Amino acid sequence: MGWFSPGQIFVLDEYQARYGVRGCYRHLCCLEDLLDRAEKGQMIDPTLIHYSFAFCASHVHGNSQEQTQGPIAPNVPFPTRPDGVGTVLAEEKERFQHIKERLRVLLEHQITNFMYCFPFGRPEGALKATLSLLERVLMKDIVTPVPPEEVRGMIKKCLENAALLNYTRLSAETRIEGGESTLQAPATSSSLLLGLTSSSSPPWPQE
Repeated sequence: MGWFSPGQIFVLDEYQARYGVRGCYRHLCCLEDLLDRAEKGQMIDPTLIHYSFAFCASHVHGNSQEQTQGPIAPNVPFPTRPDGVGTVLAEEKERFQHIKERLRVLLEHQITNFMYCFPFGRPEGALKATLSLLERVLMKDIVTPVPPEEVRGMIKKCLENAALLNYTRLSAETRIEGGESTLQAPATSSSLLLGLTSSSSPPWPQE
């Protein structure tokens, strides 16, 4: 799923300290490597991507409010800066914006194909973590929450595309020519869409 072992983290920390590698640069490289694999269909823990993305975002947008940030996941606190560096280079900022766009496209693809990327809700909690990461990616800075309507609009668009995708695949598998047939969204997607448009609660199930 992408997580390093304690021994691997020790080696990376030692290398970073010995050769003066900036923490932001390290996490940007990790993000690019993880995205390269995720875009090829390998399953990467979205919480791991969220951790590195939040670390880089704290550099790009500043960390004056860092201590007010809640944990990324129940056992994953918001990343701090052990290197004590609070600046960002122009190259790092440009790479971050490029990675942010790649990540947005990847998340949109995964949510659209949720039946295939997260079959039967597996890995457990991955879909919820993906939605949480999407909300983080849509944020303009590190502290301003994204409007709920924007998140719901993005998810609604993905579910509409998912309904069309599922219908198209089912038609192809059953060799049905849909010239006179009527497109109907699967019941699961329809109920989710109704919940998104009519409910004021967050756009994902609460545990």
